[in-house]
Amino acid sequence: MDPMILQQIEKMGISEKRELLERLKALIAKKMAGSALAGAPKRCPRCKSLSFYCKGHDACGLKRWKCCSCGRTFSARTRSVLAMSKPTAATWAAYAKGTLAGMTLEEAYGKLPCEP
Repeated sequence: MDPMILQQIEKMGISEKRELLERLKALIAKKMAGSALAGAPKRCPRCKSLSFYCKGHDACGLKRWKCCSCGRTFSARTRSVLAMSKPTAATWAAYAKGTLAGMTLEEAYGKLPCEP
């Protein structure tokens, strides 16, 4: 991490540090959940073409898209952190929130909602 950022954080008061922590938690949760999951992707993740169309839905209910240039199908999760993950983005966000709150994975598994 940038030493200048750490110096700025050290100068902050406790209330400013708490506000910073809450904002960081929100940004992490948003990144993990993938804000693009709700809408259409901007480009094909393989060839970067702007030309694609809706090709149905996957098993999780997310829209699938087919690229007109390379012919590949993809969803908003393709090439994301959650692309090959079985737990949902909401479950990962809950685990991240628990971890940021100081829980161990075992504690988080026992207290947070998760899929079987």
